[in-house]
Amino acid sequence: MKKSIRSIFLLLLFSFIVFLNSCATAITTAKAVIPYELTNTLGTSCNMDFIGYKIDSNILSSSSSAKSSARIWGTEIDTVMSEFDQAKAIANTESLKKLGYILENHGIALDKSSNYFGIYSLQEMELYKGENRYVTFIEVAQNKLNYDDNKGSKNIWGGFAGGFLAGGVPFTILGASWKDDEYLGDLGNIYMKFGIGASAIGLLCAIPALLPTKTKIDFNGLYNIYLYDTTTKQLIRKDSVSVKVKDEFTGSYTYDDSSKLIVQDYISRHIYNEIMKKYSELNIWLKSR
Repeated sequence: MKKSIRSIFLLLLFSFIVFLNSCATAITTAKAVIPYELTNTLGTSCNMDFIGYKIDSNILSSSSSAKSSARIWGTEIDTVMSEFDQAKAIANTESLKKLGYILENHGIALDKSSNYFGIYSLQEMELYKGENRYVTFIEVAQNKLNYDDNKGSKNIWGGFAGGFLAGGVPFTILGASWKDDEYLGDLGNIYMKFGIGASAIGLLCAIPALLPTKTKIDFNGLYNIYLYDTTTKQLIRKDSVSVKVKDEFTGSYTYDDSSKLIVQDYISRHIYNEIMKKYSELNIWLKSR
């Protein structure tokens, strides 16, 4: 009897472990992105003032949405950040916050992003008083992050595993204790077969439940780089930079704020690289005029 009690306790403990591991886990490992190296700055004098990012709710959707994932009992609802809020969060990552500093450090544009509080309209550019003839800023025209994780399926598999194991092992133990009984032997064999079968199904269900949570991300961004001439009062250049990122992370994007920050920083590094490539081209073009 003591052996049977111990077996039941171990079963319940294992079922609890399966249930815990079937829950979502955090994204803890950041992925490396090789930074773009500026090699063609053509001197150290800046011809532009960089005044930052235009993130406008008139361009980007400011409505959040809901995303549901299955659970054993009911569903779990996650709030999906609006495109506008996602753009602000990504622009606030380390890579993009230091973009102005890097531009200035490489002689491309003076970093005036912390001093400018305007609305980035071309009418306002006519009144801009800066240190250089040319003014540049980045308009976020699209910033869509879609994600999909498997935490819902893990929850389901974990529930199935725990249920079959919680039912199967006690039947197996009970059947084993009755199988040699003169009166209950036949019932004990039935119980054992049922219990072994249910436990086997539970163990099979435990395999996908114990696998790590995976999140697939699909990001699409579009960034317009404006170059304005304060002498002629004209927009002399508008270039668009498209950024697409598809990848997979171990863990759930919605687990906590830290998980979101890791993904946002990863995306921002890709954005940084593409924008720096474009500014390198603009710098050559401007200095050759």
